[in-house]
Amino acid sequence: NRTASSVRTYCYNLCWLAKRMDGFTETEVPKPEDVLKYMEDNEVPLKRRQMSFSSMKVLHNARNEPALSKQYAQPLVDVKYQLNKESFQQKRTQTQKKNWIDYKCLKKHAKELREKTFALDKNELWTKDQYAEAQLAFILTFHLKYPIRRDLCTVKYNVEDNENGNNLVGKSFVFKQHKLTRHKKEFTMRLDRVMWRLVQLLRRQHSMRGMTKGNLILNRYWKPILPNSFTNWMKREMGKLEACKGKNVSCLSIRHSVITHKRRNDTTLEQRKQFAENCMHSAAMNELYRIH
Repeated sequence: NRTASSVRTYCYNLCWLAKRMDGFTETEVPKPEDVLKYMEDNEVPLKRRQMSFSSMKVLHNARNEPALSKQYAQPLVDVKYQLNKESFQQKRTQTQKKNWIDYKCLKKHAKELREKTFALDKNELWTKDQYAEAQLAFILTFHLKYPIRRDLCTVKYNVEDNENGNNLVGKSFVFKQHKLTRHKKEFTMRLDRVMWRLVQLLRRQHSMRGMTKGNLILNRYWKPILPNSFTNWMKREMGKLEACKGKNVSCLSIRHSVITHKRRNDTTLEQRKQFAENCMHSAAMNELYRIH
């Protein structure tokens, strides 16, 4: 009963491991002790270990090898314990320190990109660079208010058979396919005047290329983007901005920056609950985000 996004993530993690370990092929899988030794010898980060162990458990279960799957149970528990310990300390990891971008910089770049987009002739076909900047202007504007994960790239419009997916409904985004789907949760994000104007400009470029429905967020060749590809797209386009040069800034980096900023300004419990709802998680989860 796993979602297509979860399956893709597991496959990606297995591919990551297969590229780095000898004897990992489509038919041959390394022994658990070999995988654990590789993680220790190469000092693989905890988050990567967690994803790799989870994926290996799923793989062995799919191959009907419960004994091998169980050998990852305790290492996975130990990794989660260490990750939770770091989370409660609320300290940034070395990677986060390197890629962190200040909220004021995000806000400044979002404004600059919007102004460039609004100055373009909407009746002409934009170049790839112009379209990428216009799309990034919308993404930044959206994330500064709704710092969600990569779910934004799966939003569709005018697709009638996508009732259980993420859709543009009126002037709102309705998310029905995300990490909290198992809890039957649905989130509605109301677009403000500026965001709606940017959406209209993007859709106009779509229609001028013969597209009247499909994904709202597209790559540089006007094709749909998968979540992992969206991360790479964000890192590449954000890296062109002045404050992001030399950094890998993706949705997670923006999410941490925005949540940290908002937490310092939201004082009442109602404000914190409302903002957590915009982040698609609980108010308690906001407290685990890095602040140092």
